[in-house]
Amino acid sequence: MNIKNYVVYGNDNYVLPSYFVNVESIEKTVSSFNGHIKPHVHSNLFQVILFEQGKGRFISDQTSMNIAGPCIITIAESTLHEIQFDMQTEFKGKVLTINTSLLEDIFADLPKSLFRLTNGINFLERVDNFEECTLLIDKISTHLPENGPRTRLAINAYLSLFFLQLLKHDNLNSPTNKFIKKQSYLYFRSFEQEVKATQSIARSVAEYADSLKITPTHLNRICKANVGLTASQVIQNYIVLEIKRNLLYTSYTISEISHIFNFNDLGYFCRFFKKHTGKTPKSFRESQVTSQEEAN
Repeated sequence: MNIKNYVVYGNDNYVLPSYFVNVESIEKTVSSFNGHIKPHVHSNLFQVILFEQGKGRFISDQTSMNIAGPCIITIAESTLHEIQFDMQTEFKGKVLTINTSLLEDIFADLPKSLFRLTNGINFLERVDNFEECTLLIDKISTHLPENGPRTRLAINAYLSLFFLQLLKHDNLNSPTNKFIKKQSYLYFRSFEQEVKATQSIARSVAEYADSLKITPTHLNRICKANVGLTASQVIQNYIVLEIKRNLLYTSYTISEISHIFNFNDLGYFCRFFKKHTGKTPKSFRESQVTSQEEAN
């Protein structure tokens, strides 16, 4: 099974424009795809799911959990995710999708603690201001049929207000998130993009730091400030994540996957994976298949 990369879910032919803001209803999505949003990613796009009513299961690289409205889920670019809706419940909600570049422009003038949204998945439960968030998304939606500089200014203003509403949630307002500087974040983004682009090439922290024109020590400080990990841990976590994806969503043999990621010794590859996951590649693949069968 290949992992689909969509701009709009289910549409293989949609070309991403330079300025992209889209709002969809969850009800329409559930109806169109029989309650199952299959595993996929969105390159260069950031999503917010406002899950007002209903139940389901959200599955990603990082977690698998039951969800129930009202809650808000943010999904960073290129994050693999899947949603299995409980068809015995009624659904209501919205999905906001915007360019990552637009998101960064908006965040540039907002509190830097919001930058944590640009990594992985964030679940915001017990959202006291859910109604205010929904109203702002409705405002954005009413402007989408229009085009032009004034319309974009209005949409950007509503987006800023929306993310300021999210900032009221405790998960985004902890002391550890208040001091991420924009320059530090931009360095981290560049590092993260290079890691993703060179996942199958063995590169050291020093080599990544050199390409960014900074020292390895500085790169480690940047990673610690942004995600609480060393640069080496960021590299290893991403490699493990991509190995998991290959084990789950491709028919490659374990030996073939080890070669994709430049492991010349299959035994070392298996030890590396077990060190980081607690399972061998074979047992991980088998356990996930069993879990999916039981869920179905």
